[in-house]
Amino acid sequence: RRNITAYQLGLTESQLIELCLIVGNDYTNSYTSYYQFGMKPIPKELLNRYSKYTPDIIYNLLLRNSVDSVATSNNYNATKALQFSRDVYNLNDISKYPVDKDIS
Repeated sequence: RRNITAYQLGLTESQLIELCLIVGNDYTNSYTSYYQFGMKPIPKELLNRYSKYTPDIIYNLLLRNSVDSVATSNNYNATKALQFSRDVYNLNDISKYPVDKDIS
C-alpha cells in the first residue's frame, strides 16, 4: 500500500508520488530533461535514467525540499505527462484525457 511504502521511506504520500514521477514511467520518461522540482531545475546528471543511483539521489532531493514541492516543467507535453500521471497515481478521474484507440 502506498501509505505504508511512503511511511517506511520517511516520505509523505505526495512526496512518494513525486519521486515516482521524477524517476519516470511510460508517460513521463520522454520528458525528464524538462523537469524541475518546485522552482529549481533538476540537474541533468540526476535525470540519467540509466544510472543505478538516480532514484536514491532524487529521494534525497525530496527529503531536503519542502513537503509541497512538486515536479514541474515549462514544456507543454512534459506538463501534460506529469498531470496525467499524477491524476492516475491519485486515482482521479482521467476521462478528460485523450485515449489511444484500442487495437485489440
